[in-house]
Amino acid sequence: SNYLRGIGGSDLKDCVRRILDRTFPPELAKCVNFKGANKKISFKNHHLRTCIITSLRTDPHSSSPTEAVVDKRVQIWFGGSGDHNGGRAARKKAQAENSKTVLECSD
Repeated sequence: SNYLRGIGGSDLKDCVRRILDRTFPPELAKCVNFKGANKKISFKNHHLRTCIITSLRTDPHSSSPTEAVVDKRVQIWFGGSGDHNGGRAARKKAQAENSKTVLECSD
């Protein structure tokens, strides 16, 4: 947790984002969610969750966040993992191409 504390950030949201960005490559992040729903890996009981909470609570510059607050930030991050590292742009491009194909078929 000392290493994770050293990653830092401007606020809790930024700290959680920076820690998860460093510890989960994009392809792995897409296979994880908080509860393990839809046959994904569960983060809820993972040792890294405890390490993240401990590192954020022992940071002298933070306000010692509750587990619930950290868990919420983690859930949001994993929920958006498909958009990370260009995923959102790729999805929009695919949607635009699909819309173009539909328009051509209806002409």
